[in-house]
Amino acid sequence: MPMTPDVIGALISIIGAAAIIFGGQFALMNRLESRLTTHMNLRFDHVDKRFDQVDKRFEQVDKRFEQVDKQFEQVNQQFAQVHQEFVQVHQQLDAVKADIVTLKVSVARLEGPPPRLISVR
Repeated sequence: MPMTPDVIGALISIIGAAAIIFGGQFALMNRLESRLTTHMNLRFDHVDKRFDQVDKRFEQVDKRFEQVDKQFEQVNQQFAQVHQEFVQVHQQLDAVKADIVTLKVSVARLEGPPPRLISVR
């Protein structure tokens, strides 16, 4: 097929139309990519802010756990002190019981033997 000026003009028109279409698509794709990038950056910023909030909340919870741990240690120390005092009081009660038994024995010795009943026959 010979290359006539009409064929060459048609080819140039087709190539120009294709260039316009592909150029438009390229421009649209660039705009879409730009919008998607902006949208994703905004989403990532939002997610980052949320993670920062969650991190701060975890720090607060960690501090609260540390406070509770300290209080628990204090309560355990107080419990140990109370337990020690209870043991001491129990030992003192045992000593008092032993003193009462000793006192009863001493009183019985001081009173002497029980009087004998004289039987009348």
